[in-house]
Amino acid sequence: MSAPRLAPILGLREGVAMLIGIVIGVGILRTPGLVAQHLPSPWLIVGAWLLGGVMVAVSTLVFAELSTLLPKAGGKYVYARAAFGDVAGFVVGASEFLGLRSFTAAAKAVVIGTYTATLLGGGDPRVYSGIIVLGYLALHLRGLPTTVRVQNWASLLKGSFLVAVIALCFWHGSGESWHTPVLPSTGTVTLLAFALAYQSIWYTYYGWEDVVKMTEDLRDPARMMPRILLGGSTLIAAIYILLNVGFLQVLTPAQMALSDFVARDALASTLGAAAGTVLTVGGLLLLLGSINVNFISMPRIAFGLARDGLAPEAFLTLDRKGTPRAGLLCAILLVLVLSTIGTFELLVRIMTFISLLVDGVVILALFRLRHTMSDTPRPFRIPWYPYLPIVVALMYATVIAMVSATQPELALGGAAVLVVVLVAGVLLTRGRPRTN
Repeated sequence: MSAPRLAPILGLREGVAMLIGIVIGVGILRTPGLVAQHLPSPWLIVGAWLLGGVMVAVSTLVFAELSTLLPKAGGKYVYARAAFGDVAGFVVGASEFLGLRSFTAAAKAVVIGTYTATLLGGGDPRVYSGIIVLGYLALHLRGLPTTVRVQNWASLLKGSFLVAVIALCFWHGSGESWHTPVLPSTGTVTLLAFALAYQSIWYTYYGWEDVVKMTEDLRDPARMMPRILLGGSTLIAAIYILLNVGFLQVLTPAQMALSDFVARDALASTLGAAAGTVLTVGGLLLLLGSINVNFISMPRIAFGLARDGLAPEAFLTLDRKGTPRAGLLCAILLVLVLSTIGTFELLVRIMTFISLLVDGVVILALFRLRHTMSDTPRPFRIPWYPYLPIVVALMYATVIAMVSATQPELALGGAAVLVVVLVAGVLLTRGRPRTN
């Protein structure tokens, strides 16, 4: 009996909407202030966001080759398993499902609850978070076509909202920041300062690779996936850089550093007291579109793991509308629990470091698969191999080393999580033949 497969019903538009949906959240309205706390010059701020965009752009080339070489549901775990075996595949897949995606969705749910309580003038944010998450359960049980239609509109609305924010900043800003750039009194920016700033930037960009979990759902993955990855990530980088330039047109880096909601303070001179309400509504819009994709991708990680015998067979069951229902219910439960017991800051910091380690494994998988699957057709090949992927691997290694050197407690905590998952993977796969 052949293993079940997901129905290929998605096109290029849906793929780009998914990528924009998962990446662009309320973080871009808040993290510029965190970055400015560590990088007090406008040119350093924009340069750091540009570096983040470059790192994403070159990384997408790696994922474009891997996703078209192995167009299966599950994404990163599929590539790690093909390259390094069942244990590596389980570590990557379980880390993504139980850690990265559930933690990011829970972090979004925490903020959604807080924003909803603000708009309604009170109430328990955790209750609002739970209601919203259960609302997504009802939506996703209606099937993928309904879900992606909602995502298409959500991505269009959030893009229009951010373009309006950029336009207002440029229209009313004086650009004072660019005429009076400043550096710390020492004249230099420390490694710790850049590491802390870059963590916020990476968190804000992260999620672009999540769309590869939908490869099996695409009608023509060999042609569409490279376009989705490259086009979508480039569009997001442009939006982020323009937003930061817009904020710097209105506020100085020192003013941004003191703000807990940069977008609100940047628009206060234009919208007055209404800026807070407008940005809260806009932030909810960004978050609601972003968390939706988490509930699309997480069940597909579980589906892929189960198909290869690395998760319970229940995750293989598709309901009559093609939804991996057991994976969806598990994802909903995880997010509900984490959003009630975890803080936003803790969830984000753990997720960021683990994501760098997991993605590092996937990047190394490219080199391994070039050797072990050398005769397999590749619809897309990363240019300038092996030099460009070596540059990508070195970029990841540099950021991991930088975070580890400046925040050893975080590095030890993230490594401990992966060790636990590794031990579980060894015990699970011991003595079992590898499946294909």
